[in-house]
Amino acid sequence: NKLRSFLTMLGIIIGVVALIVLVSIANGATSSVTDQISSMGSSYLTVTITDDKGNPLRLKELSDFCEPEEVDEVAPVSWTSVTAKTSYSNGTMTLTGTTGSYADIQGLELFSGRFLKQTDIDNNSYVVVITKDTATELLGRVDAVGESIKLNGKSFLVVGVLSDSTSLTQGAAVTSSSDSDDSDSSSSSVQLEGYIPFSTMTRLADNVLDVTMFYASGADEDSLEPAENALTELLMERFGQDEDAFSIVDQSEIMEAMSGVTNTMSLMIRTNRVFLSRNPHIDKV
Repeated sequence: NKLRSFLTMLGIIIGVVALIVLVSIANGATSSVTDQISSMGSSYLTVTITDDKGNPLRLKELSDFCEPEEVDEVAPVSWTSVTAKTSYSNGTMTLTGTTGSYADIQGLELFSGRFLKQTDIDNNSYVVVITKDTATELLGRVDAVGESIKLNGKSFLVVGVLSDSTSLTQGAAVTSSSDSDDSDSSSSSVQLEGYIPFSTMTRLADNVLDVTMFYASGADEDSLEPAENALTELLMERFGQDEDAFSIVDQSEIMEAMSGVTNTMSLMIRTNRVFLSRNPHIDKV
């Protein structure tokens, strides 16, 4: 029966093509997830304070966590969204409040200018470091050092531009619209990101007062365990020996876990593909 044969062949073809597409998607997703996690770095610890016991961690206390020789650098982190505006364009920007150590811990590279300095933190300076995409979108060019950007109505001086088009923060893509032509305004989805002093962030954002999260790098690049142990000891002392008051996450462990999950999923899909290719009669069912 030619029709039955054709339908059988069509079922097999559709099944094989579907599996090939599924495997390709799985491989692409695996590679994408791995690359994104790798790009965020794998040699630092994320410390999150979940219960400050009524005694919040102040910015000036953070230097105490650098005293152990196992710990290299620490940097507080906080995020908020603000309205960024220039005479060229405007949009919603994701701001990261931090210190100069953040760039070293995350391995950020500058295209021009500088990153945040300790004097910026001490003086609550209204300075910002932005990405290339942000500079192009808000100011129309990459060489934006020395320009001013209004963030929630406050004027910030651009002191640096990152070499990467997009940075490694936890910001999300936002929509920015150009106001340079009143008769023809266009919009495009870009990720607007900036870094400001943590001390300035506490004045700009109502939800940021004290340090509830910080990153830490270890003196030993091959192992973060000594640094994690040293930080755990300090935090236990700081929060009354309550191990539930905080958590420490090793970024490299997250990478290994995610790689294991994605590899397992890819293996399952490949195994299923081989099984069906060797048993084409299953498609008839």
